[in-house]
Amino acid sequence: MKYFILILACLCAMSCSRQTTGIDAFVSQYDQASVRMPGILMPLVKKKLHKAGINVKSIKVLTPEKLQNDSALLKRYLADLEMLDFKDYSKMAEVKEDDEHIRVFFKKDKEVIHQIVVVIRSTEGSEEDGILVLLKGEFNITDIHKIIKHDAFK
Repeated sequence: MKYFILILACLCAMSCSRQTTGIDAFVSQYDQASVRMPGILMPLVKKKLHKAGINVKSIKVLTPEKLQNDSALLKRYLADLEMLDFKDYSKMAEVKEDDEHIRVFFKKDKEVIHQIVVVIRSTEGSEEDGILVLLKGEFNITDIHKIIKHDAFK
């Protein structure tokens, strides 16, 4: 009986350690909607950011442009984007203007920010758009100000 409980506890621990966050699951689920930077461009962007002292490990951009041919998948993508759970994230900014709604979230451990998520929703006439940008790495508030001011790319 003790061995059964021990094995069950180990399986639970392994299962919990492999769980992905809602954001990671969303990105994996809609990977076909991702925009890939050309192989030559990504190292250049990372180099510019690293030169500015910003440690970016990965950049992922999801946009529904590639889903336009499948209206059911597009609707599900937009609905899932709206329903994303940000309970483990802190809201950095939110802007609502006309037909656009922009939200910026971050996930941090002590003073180090590990993820920045930008969600942009817009409607133009009858067309809806939804973009998700996921930055992973190690950032601080100063790094974020550099990115916002575009100082990292000068």
